[in-house]
Amino acid sequence: MKKRVTMSDALEQAVDYIEKRSNGEAPSLITPFNKLNNLAIDGIPWGSHFVIGARSGVGKTLIKDQILSAALQLNPHDNIKILDFSFEMPLVATGLRIIGAQLKQDKSTLLSTQGNKIPKLSLEKAKLIQKSWNSKDWAIESDPLTVTGLKERILEEVVKWKNEKDAKIIVAVDHSLLIKAEERQNSHQVINNYGEIITDLRKYYPITVLTLSQLNRNIEEGYRKVPGKADNFPQSSDISTADALLQYSDFLAILNRPSDFNLKLYGPEKWIVPDNKTYVAMHVLKNRSGEQDIIHLKANYQNYEFNEMTHPPESKEAPEAFVKANPFKS
Repeated sequence: MKKRVTMSDALEQAVDYIEKRSNGEAPSLITPFNKLNNLAIDGIPWGSHFVIGARSGVGKTLIKDQILSAALQLNPHDNIKILDFSFEMPLVATGLRIIGAQLKQDKSTLLSTQGNKIPKLSLEKAKLIQKSWNSKDWAIESDPLTVTGLKERILEEVVKWKNEKDAKIIVAVDHSLLIKAEERQNSHQVINNYGEIITDLRKYYPITVLTLSQLNRNIEEGYRKVPGKADNFPQSSDISTADALLQYSDFLAILNRPSDFNLKLYGPEKWIVPDNKTYVAMHVLKNRSGEQDIIHLKANYQNYEFNEMTHPPESKEAPEAFVKANPFKS
């Protein structure tokens, strides 16, 4: 018979968490984005489910790899294990992103294109990076699985590390629409089943989940492309199978690149969009830990990373005395 749980149990757990936070015994997962950390609890609380949506090509896989790589670097006192269901990206592409981001080498030089050739020193450094990762526990699964297959693989990882003290597992799924359907399941049923399973696993095992999702076509409607309107901003309903993913997530963010829609002014603040397709807005649309907000990013696709901007883009309507320095000017 299932044990009866009361409000007293909830309060006991809350007080225990407060005390551990006070003693530094319950840190959050620090990400490479300061504003995201501040919007949550000095980082994403362990055990959370974080959903990131974006249109193809904007960089959802890139930001996933950046968050996972930074997790190992920015949280050195946590015993982190990564299980990465990378259903879309070829294995070599994942490796190139890690090496390129660490070398700070532009893509054309790294891959010896357009008449460039990678310097011998950079090649040696790439080999050293590869060797340094031999000791890191980052498992990659590239063959698409059903929800049942995902659950079984996650539990294998839980069993593998159960005897290691304080092991924390980050599970990444890229992306949700590539999860295989069981017999007679439609895509909505697959995602709903996935959300239920992930929620159940998080209750009993030390896993934090990062789920990537495509957007539907709603964001491409004509009225969404009128410059300088609130309709320019993505909404939670723009996520494919939105209601299922929204229901089972603790955090939901959408990456949007306004220049894809030829927007020169973005949102009611009328932020001026640069022409070089480097401005990406991360809209935090669900946050169980606090407020919704927008994180302004500068995409450095050549070096495989997003850089957080200290200020939003310049606003057409801002008084001149209050206009911040344009972060796109070098």
